[in-house]
Parts: sequence; structure tokens; C-alpha cells
Amino acid sequence: MDNISLILIAKNEEKNLPELINSIKNQKLNKNKFEVILVD
Repeated sequence: MDNISLILIAKNEEKNLPELINSIKNQKLNKNKFEVILVD
């Protein structure tokens, strides 16, 4: 499996970030092949 980069644009989204991050953490992807880049 190739590496996956998830780029999130989250301007003024601080209220939604905890739910979003939990959802991403619950994915069944190999954690060593997955990165999240958060852009404000």
C-alpha cells in the first residue's frame, strides 16, 4: 500500500476538529502509512 497524505484546510474550524480527528484516528488504515497535514 502506498503512503496516504490527508491535507485538511480548517480555517475557523476549532469546534469541529476534535470530532474530525477522532474520525480520522478510527480509520482502519495502517498508521505507519498515513499522515495528516492540518492547514489553518
